[in-house]
Amino acid sequence: MTKLLSITFLSILLIIFQYSLSSTATTVITPEQKRDIKCMSYLGPCDNSCDVDCCKRTCNNDYNSLHPNGMCMKLRQYPDLICVCTHDCQMS
Repeated sequence: MTKLLSITFLSILLIIFQYSLSSTATTVITPEQKRDIKCMSYLGPCDNSCDVDCCKRTCNNDYNSLHPNGMCMKLRQYPDLICVCTHDCQMS
C-alpha cells in the first residue's frame, strides 16, 4: 500500500513539474532558451527487470529527437530507485 501511494505521489509530482515547465511557454521564449528548458518523465522502477542500461535505452527510444538523458535516481520520499528521463520539452 505504501509503495502504491509513493508511486501515486511521484506521478503527481512529475505532472506538476511538467505543468510548471510548460506553463512558462505562454511567455516569449527564444530558440536559445528553448534548449535550456527540460522536462522530466517517469519511466518506471529501476530494478532487476530494468537496470540503468535499460533505463537509458528506454529514454533514448522514447525521446530520441529531444536530447534525452535517462538515469536511475532515488527520491527522499520514495524508497526504491526510479528510472527518469530528462529531455527537451515539446514546445512549438
